[in-house]
Amino acid sequence: MSVNQGIDIQTLQTEVIQAARTKYAKNYRETQGYRKLPLHRLILDRAVTESEEHGFQWTLRIKQAQGSTQMVDAFEKLQYQRDDYGVQLKATPRTIVSHKNIVIDKLAEWISKGANDKIYDAYKMMGSAAEEELATILESKLTNAPYTASAKDGILGLLYHARRSMTSGGVFVAQTTPARNGVYYRDGSGAVAADMYTVADISAAAYARLRTLVATHGGVMNDTLLTTVYECIKQGRFEYIKMLEGDKSTVDYVLLWDDVFDSAYDQVCTALGGPRKRDYFETGETTVKGVTTMAVPYWNGHFLRPIIGANLAELKFRKSPNNWGKQYMEQVTHRSSAFPVEWTGQLWGENPQSSVFMVHGSFTTGT
Repeated sequence: MSVNQGIDIQTLQTEVIQAARTKYAKNYRETQGYRKLPLHRLILDRAVTESEEHGFQWTLRIKQAQGSTQMVDAFEKLQYQRDDYGVQLKATPRTIVSHKNIVIDKLAEWISKGANDKIYDAYKMMGSAAEEELATILESKLTNAPYTASAKDGILGLLYHARRSMTSGGVFVAQTTPARNGVYYRDGSGAVAADMYTVADISAAAYARLRTLVATHGGVMNDTLLTTVYECIKQGRFEYIKMLEGDKSTVDYVLLWDDVFDSAYDQVCTALGGPRKRDYFETGETTVKGVTTMAVPYWNGHFLRPIIGANLAELKFRKSPNNWGKQYMEQVTHRSSAFPVEWTGQLWGENPQSSVFMVHGSFTTGT
């Protein structure tokens, strides 16, 4: 009869056990794959909390009452008429979950008894790695269009809200003069989406005021490109008449582009005779027509070369008060537990025509 030799330590060489048994300094040093993830901070740090009862469906007036104002003569009878002037937009909230990559096993803790600080550092490192994964995934979701709007990855990112200059067949249309005719988008697979003309469940093909401001560029930072961006910023600033009674859009733009455009614009700003908004010492900030610019490293190499003006007063991430950062516990084995965390919410533009604009490069059908 063989003798039970006990636990084989080699099968338990987790980072937790190694952390406790190896002689090295406490804590650890951080690395990061992307230089920065600005949308994660820019949008989520400004997220608003609203209950499911009120926060995920809203009304937008999309018509004027044409024909309700008339010129009349004495004793002339008025011609009364009315129409449906509003639509109800809605966006389904989505849930993102991170399991934090942490599974706490009591046996591992018992074997490493006496090195609790090092064990805690190892758990922190696992959680830190999961936080970077979460931030990177969120940056991707907030930047791009969902695979399909109805799929579980259906976070309505910037390339969902900012529509392209293209035909309904997905063919690129050059348009250096900005126009409010952004109707169509492609889903995350690159295909012409079945719902490519819908904005928060309503057809932008049917209602002009759901269409976004869009233009195209030639991929070179020059006066032509900047003039196009200037015009988008100008057209995005509405001056509302005093008699309007509903909530009016305000403007809080930030201009987002890739690192290459950001560096090229720095060169323009520091050129001889140019406005020295920022030099190589990074003093001050760079603006375009008063709008702060921000590099999005996640877009480096993106075929569309998008330049997006995001109006943060209208383009908001709404989070669920009942399931935002909520931690759960899952019993994995009889002595080990995991602690997943969930975030439920959605990004959308309350007023699509003033929430976002895009200036983008050319593309081929199918991308």
